[in-house]
Amino acid sequence: RDELKGDALCKAILQFSNTHNDNKNIDDEVTDNNKIKLIGLANSYHEICAKKYNIPFIPEFFADLEYDNKGKLIITRKHDPININQVIKHVEVALNENKIIANDHTTELFIRFETICVHSDTPNSVEVAKTVNDILKQWKVNKHIQENNIKILIANRGETAIRIIETCKRLKLKTITVYTEQDEYSLHTLKSDESVLISNYTNIDEILEICKNNNVIAVHPGYGFLSENHEFVRKLEDENIIFIGPKSEIIQNFGLKHYARNLAKQLNIPIIPGSTNLLPKNDDEAFEIAKNDINQIGGYPILIKATGGGGGIGMKICNNDNELLLAIQQCRNKALLYFNNDDIYIEKYYPNSRHIEVQIFGNGNGEIIHLGTRECSIQRRYQKIIEESPSPFFLNNNNNNNILDDLCNCAIKLAQSVNYYSVGTIEFLLIDNGPNDNDTGKFYFLEMNTRLQVEHGITEMINNIDLVEWMIQLSLKDYKFHFNHLLLNNIIDFNNHIQYIYLPNGHSIEVRIYAEDPNHDYTPSSGLITFIKWPDQYHWLRIDTWITLGTKITSNYDPLLAKIMVYGNNRNHAIKRMNKVLNQLIISGPITNLVIYQMVFMY
Repeated sequence: RDELKGDALCKAILQFSNTHNDNKNIDDEVTDNNKIKLIGLANSYHEICAKKYNIPFIPEFFADLEYDNKGKLIITRKHDPININQVIKHVEVALNENKIIANDHTTELFIRFETICVHSDTPNSVEVAKTVNDILKQWKVNKHIQENNIKILIANRGETAIRIIETCKRLKLKTITVYTEQDEYSLHTLKSDESVLISNYTNIDEILEICKNNNVIAVHPGYGFLSENHEFVRKLEDENIIFIGPKSEIIQNFGLKHYARNLAKQLNIPIIPGSTNLLPKNDDEAFEIAKNDINQIGGYPILIKATGGGGGIGMKICNNDNELLLAIQQCRNKALLYFNNDDIYIEKYYPNSRHIEVQIFGNGNGEIIHLGTRECSIQRRYQKIIEESPSPFFLNNNNNNNILDDLCNCAIKLAQSVNYYSVGTIEFLLIDNGPNDNDTGKFYFLEMNTRLQVEHGITEMINNIDLVEWMIQLSLKDYKFHFNHLLLNNIIDFNNHIQYIYLPNGHSIEVRIYAEDPNHDYTPSSGLITFIKWPDQYHWLRIDTWITLGTKITSNYDPLLAKIMVYGNNRNHAIKRMNKVLNQLIISGPITNLVIYQMVFMY
């Protein structure tokens, strides 16, 4: 296996180098300080091995390759005389399209090679090698002349970082990523132009220092980590480093759920009945006031929530007074631990409800557009695992169209009230007790997320857009002339007005593949990825992932391995397609929740 061969070769190089150095005469006037270099395929396990053993690496691209009629790369071992014009064509495809499709039919190797190799036992290989390396040399000169100096730091890891890198590469923007010791060989460090070691992904001072030392113009936070940390954003603003996302004040305000509730209430947007104010710090006082609030909203069940919380952390359902005091203490302690803010409040709990969110985009001057709904009701531990767009509640029921309009208008009204800037998601709770219940269709504002959502891809699929691109072109509008011609959607005009017509088409579904054990309360699992078989490539399938063969999954970070997204003409069509690809997918190593999805989409 390639990874075992690579490992063995690197160990042999180390042993030879050590022996060679031991036998040197220390009195020799000429000392050979050049280490043995490993030449191997760029962005492959060859490079990972070299990095692992600290061996200098020269990334290569083999020129004597053939493409089949579907564009799949075939490594030829025939060693027949090479048609030099055909080889030149292969090289130009690799350079100009910025990718090589690997012979395993699964991986795109992004161009970062330094030399082009031709097998020596191939006829006229010397002539071919010289010709194609001259092409590479000239291409690099031309590229250097044409390159802009826009460098974006991605303050994230895994599939999040890779997702942002893909858009940056399409726009020909340079990327710099950060990584911790555990992520030293992670795929995002290989796909970016540069990568810098960091102690952890939330160390604000380190990230600022990396930005200043590396001439970083802008920072994209992705989702999670520092994406909604207003202190981080404010420090970037103070250093005149662009934050690709909302302004610090907006992030700070909407990071406090009680602030968002009060704002929604002022705008006559329905909010879930609950506490009039935050509960007192004293648990006994909080218990008494909470009981009074509970009586005012019609009794149990209720939900205790942390005002600074997210991801389901600091939330607890209570069905009676006996559960209330303990839940107050538990939620407060967890909120303090995770968010350094122990403020809590209560809301009415509705067992039969849907979690529906509206994707919005604003230019900071009061112009807001929405991009439809996403349904995120299927969750575990208050965290989403299956999402779809649009919400099925509004499908095939004309009576619900008015509710949809009201929902989207409320989202726009809330965003307009603060002159929202960049992408954001406004979440609602919608009651669904069945078609004959008077409460069905009532909706309440939940919260606003001032960042790109994990599930943004399904909105992109039904609208044929790139939300990361939208964020970049808005935040880097002064630099836009560098990449204007490469945009998928030019949605910001020269007067900073939004120019986009919302015309969604079809239906999209996403499932999140986690390294976790469904049979043991979804406990995160860890270990080495020992085998992967991705589904066949379809134009309606999108997979956002960061794992490859040999990736080590640890308990240090979120256990998300991949997001599988499909598009269909309608919901049933999308469900059938999801069932098809899930049954083709195999991931061996850590236990995953794949089997749950396979059962869900079987019916």
